[in-house]
Amino acid sequence: MPKKRNHPDYYYAMRDEILALMDGQAGQPLNETLYRNHFRTVAAKHAIPPQSYLAHFNIIKSMVAEAIRTRKPRQAILV
Repeated sequence: MPKKRNHPDYYYAMRDEILALMDGQAGQPLNETLYRNHFRTVAAKHAIPPQSYLAHFNIIKSMVAEAIRTRKPRQAILV
């Protein structure tokens, strides 16, 4: 788990939601298009104000990129 920076807790909540949506990308570089699409839905859910949208986008993007690279891909379940 990356070190926690001095960001509000909802940044980490948003990061975790986006990581859950991007679970198939674990261990790979950040897919910008996929991140942008998922950020829109999560930002709407958290009611991010338009004047700070870009700042949130960039800060959380760096947090997601750092976390997604270090995650291990999910193992296939054999039945």
